[in-house]
Amino acid sequence: MKRALFQLALIAIVGNANPFVAQPDPCLRRTIAANVFDVQDRMISDLTVDDFQASLGHEPIKILSVTSSDKPRIVIVVAATGSGLDKKSDWDAAMDSAKLLTESLADGAEVGLVVISSRLELTHALTRDHQFMLRDFDRLKSDRHQLIKSVEAPPFWDAMAQALSLFGPLVAGDTLYVISNGRDFGSRLRPADFERYASGVRMFALVPYPIAIINSREGSEDKLLHLVSRSGGSGLVFSTEYDPNKDAGPNHISFASVLTGDLFLGARKRQIQRVATFYRIQIELPRPIESKSEWNLKLTRKSGLSIQGPYVAYPALLWPCEQRPESAESVH
Repeated sequence: MKRALFQLALIAIVGNANPFVAQPDPCLRRTIAANVFDVQDRMISDLTVDDFQASLGHEPIKILSVTSSDKPRIVIVVAATGSGLDKKSDWDAAMDSAKLLTESLADGAEVGLVVISSRLELTHALTRDHQFMLRDFDRLKSDRHQLIKSVEAPPFWDAMAQALSLFGPLVAGDTLYVISNGRDFGSRLRPADFERYASGVRMFALVPYPIAIINSREGSEDKLLHLVSRSGGSGLVFSTEYDPNKDAGPNHISFASVLTGDLFLGARKRQIQRVATFYRIQIELPRPIESKSEWNLKLTRKSGLSIQGPYVAYPALLWPCEQRPESAESVH
């Protein structure tokens, strides 16, 4: 009897904890979202752990797992006032884009909404009821005059923090889909602070042209496009009534291409595909990170892809654990 009890106790001790086996540091294990596509923006599927390699400086980062996902959590942010969407055709294109994104999502993907306006702020929590969201975008399309009644832009980055808080604890694949030129007045939160708290969140943007340069404490409205690129997302500058001879000038950022017509529709379709499907990649860092650090993620030579490219879009920065809050509510 005593021997049996001793054996049971030994099994319990070994099963619950082994003090001689080091447990993995949770700060060293991260999961990030990434897209892989070719020079024509076509998505590349069916990649595995053996197809990727990563490094932090000269130190290799271990790739633990690679899985495909079509169930992101997305908060759509529409800056109605002072965002450059004063033309009805641009507003309609923006609402149609939000609808197309929602329609492209697989069952189980969650969508939320934040509308920024000087007259009204509308927020919808994350939901899997895509039909509800589609009806809301139709209503917003018809309520344009109620939303756009002032040229003064509201606190854009504070509203972005509100959108971020809808996620709660962040997970790989969380995405902000932003329809705005990024113009901001009066935000307490700086873009650099927002980038720190939004670590790991992908950002995609539809940016109405033109984007006016405004000297401020953070530079100019192109800060939005900068953060979008660093997050692993993409930004599209579009216009439904663009005239390069009329609109180009010293007060506007010069873009090599402002997307219009079919070029915009095609680029928007490819952008939506990147939002809706992605890879979740779990990595293990070689050491703790003490400050924000750039890292490298690429495909290995043995991936065997014969296409031109390919390109890997992923978050450019890794942050220390103490700067990666479990919940975005602390941004406020």
